[in-house]
Amino acid sequence: MKKISLLVIGCLNLFILSAHAAQTSQKLGDCPFTDNFYIAGAKIQQLTSDGNLKVQQQSSSYFTASCANNESANSGNAYLTVNKNSSGSCKLTIKDGPFEMNPAVTSANCQGGLQFGGMDHAYGTYDYNLKFN
Repeated sequence: MKKISLLVIGCLNLFILSAHAAQTSQKLGDCPFTDNFYIAGAKIQQLTSDGNLKVQQQSSSYFTASCANNESANSGNAYLTVNKNSSGSCKLTIKDGPFEMNPAVTSANCQGGLQFGGMDHAYGTYDYNLKFN
């Protein structure tokens, strides 16, 4: 009788542990970030991404970046082209991902009088301001 009781208790413990592990793995699969990018002094003309980065244009001066694949911890690049008028434009490459401390502009190529003025970030937020002059 004791052996049967111990066997039943052991099976219940295994069942509870496996259920807890399944819940934990689902939580780890959630994308841990969404970054918000606001553009001052220009408008979005083109926006694409690669790697484990998904970008979504929300308006002509605002886009979000999040995970493309919730199971991957890799980062990716956003490729942003903005312009102010018909002659001035900038192409930026922004590296971002789930475990990047902050996104980084890794290249900026501007022409026609438009200049990239940098990226501001308010501490403790996921909001980034891309400035163009």
